[in-house]
Amino acid sequence: ASRTAYVDLTTGKVDIVPTPQEDLDRFLGGRGYAAALLYRMVAGPADPYAPEVPVIFTPGVLTGTSWPSSARGTITFHSPATGIYGYSNSSGHFWAALNQAGYDALVVTGIAAEPCCLEVTPGGVRIVPAGGLWGKGTADTIAALDEGGGKVACIGPAGENRAKIAGLIVDGSRAAGR
Repeated sequence: ASRTAYVDLTTGKVDIVPTPQEDLDRFLGGRGYAAALLYRMVAGPADPYAPEVPVIFTPGVLTGTSWPSSARGTITFHSPATGIYGYSNSSGHFWAALNQAGYDALVVTGIAAEPCCLEVTPGGVRIVPAGGLWGKGTADTIAALDEGGGKVACIGPAGENRAKIAGLIVDGSRAAGR
């Protein structure tokens, strides 16, 4: 990995930029890099649901390697529950796939006009319409998206309705909460 993808759901724009090596060295990648990105992008208290406030997905430093118990990643955000910095980590193949696709971070901002998914591959990141998945539980969403062997992280109705305790489900059985 050595790229960071910035996705703006409002405009549909995707920018993929080299990850500054200095950031990876200084913040040790993963959770540290995401915390630095959030700090740079959110200057103080903010509405967690504001379009400019990011949700950041980062694989761990060793994720996708053969190191034992290294299949972990972090979601970093401005917490709706506390109004300040928040993060959660989980395990799962999703994180290894993100790392193996060449991304140190996936930084998502904006508000999509329609329900959508992000398709992340080594060749890029695409915003894909997903209106048919709106209102479905996470098991049904994962079953619909995992047909091609891809790895899935998704929300369900709780997240769609902005429940402050909603979580992200990774690979069907791993939750990243808070």
